[in-house]
Amino acid sequence: MSKFEDILQSFKIKETLNPKVWTNPSEPKKAKMIPKVRKALEKISEEFIDYLGDDVFVQDVILTGSLSNFNWSQYSDFDLHVIVDFSEYGKNEKLYKELFDLKKFVFNTNHDIKIYGHDVELYAQDEKESHFASGVYSIMNDEWVKTPKKEKFDVDEKILKNKINSWVDKIEKAISTSTKSDDKEIIDTVKEKLKEYRKTGLEKDGELSYENLVFKFLRRSGHIERLFDMKNKVMDKELSVERVVQESVENLDTNEIVSNSVFLTELMKMVDENLSFEFTPGQKLIFDRDVEKIQEALQFLGFLLPKYGVDGKYGQETKGAVEQFQKKYLLTPSGKLETKDLKYIIAALIVKKFKDSELSSIQYEKEIDGDIFTYLDLNDPQDYEKYKQICQKFIDHRNSNAQVDGEMMASCAKKYFSRGYVPPELALAQLTLEGGLSKEPNVKPIITKNPFNVGNTDSGKLNYQSSFEDGVCLYYDLMTRSYLTGTRKPEDLLKNFVNVGGNRYASAQDYENDLTSLVGSIKKVTQVVS
Repeated sequence: MSKFEDILQSFKIKETLNPKVWTNPSEPKKAKMIPKVRKALEKISEEFIDYLGDDVFVQDVILTGSLSNFNWSQYSDFDLHVIVDFSEYGKNEKLYKELFDLKKFVFNTNHDIKIYGHDVELYAQDEKESHFASGVYSIMNDEWVKTPKKEKFDVDEKILKNKINSWVDKIEKAISTSTKSDDKEIIDTVKEKLKEYRKTGLEKDGELSYENLVFKFLRRSGHIERLFDMKNKVMDKELSVERVVQESVENLDTNEIVSNSVFLTELMKMVDENLSFEFTPGQKLIFDRDVEKIQEALQFLGFLLPKYGVDGKYGQETKGAVEQFQKKYLLTPSGKLETKDLKYIIAALIVKKFKDSELSSIQYEKEIDGDIFTYLDLNDPQDYEKYKQICQKFIDHRNSNAQVDGEMMASCAKKYFSRGYVPPELALAQLTLEGGLSKEPNVKPIITKNPFNVGNTDSGKLNYQSSFEDGVCLYYDLMTRSYLTGTRKPEDLLKNFVNVGGNRYASAQDYENDLTSLVGSIKKVTQVVS
């Protein structure tokens, strides 16, 4: 039997309570905890309470979970909850909760306690906290707080497997993505969603809910442990980067900066001039070239400005990005950028191997004469023809053997024009980046007849089309449905290419930079079209 099947079988309801833990295991109302088990749990809980500190207001110590019920198995833990009256701590209640959570983690990590092969897990629970369990036993009073009942366990194994597989897939993707991006927030998001998922199930259908069984499976299979391990690795790496940045701040070599980067030299000049920047509510925002440089640096370091982008104005959004930077590098999160903060920005850029060629959209936009994009009315025959000519001219310039042409792009653009407008330069730039204008015939978009490779934007799976034109139209459909909606303009996407749900079109870190550079090139190649 596979481990997957073994864990699923462990969810089956037993005929009695665990006979190693309870007397009269077949009659829960008469059942008592076996004295030596209770004595062992009392001693363990006393050690834990002593570890929490002298000022712990303990109301009770209870056993909950599957070992106090009929759904126990080889995977069950002794879930020992120390019930604490946190209200006794007054205004420090939240602080004590966080402290006890930390102590619980350290205690359980440093102690490998087992009784009859079952791990003992301890937890400090607020007496006001809702707890959903059908069997609860007081260790202190040696009696049932809530007597368990043998419930009918009618679960559809196929549905349960599908739900488990769905969460396993989410966890694997989170681990894989965070491995590549060093982003612990991805893991935190999955953990919070899983926590809420389980809570919803417990509230609705109790311990035997699909949601709780899924959680138990993930814990027993080691997937939850892998999530925690991955988060720790990412945090270790992040803290290591912070230490390197700290050392770099202390040893900034001005001469080295001057010789290697014009942009870093400009930032260093601000340090030498002891400049500072802050947001003042109610005060008119004025363009400042130095602020523009700071915004460029923040964007490169991953502190994005999705609403206003690099606009040279130290507004609320820029203040927020500065605060996030300060938090990450353990600086005072004031939102005011001072000389020390500038030094950290420079050091972080050096550690991340910044190059002047990696400046974001502002550098490229200034290379483009006039408007960034060409705006046309596709219901007008002349404008339709111009759209087609712009596309065809660049396709001929890039790859005259491509299986997509100007007529195909103009036709698809017009098909969704009533919903939104996709400029030819944007469509061509993405066509190039996604491989639709590649000279290599075996690239993925060609195989899937989807030259824009948009299949995994919605479903995570490749989207096979019957023709190249279908693939092109799928792109225009997606852009007008999910990206160019509301007040969002094509120019906004060059700064932060996300859809209405906040999801990126592509995972590549430099996607916006590459796209903007291509838009400029396309504009120069096609500007003679009139």
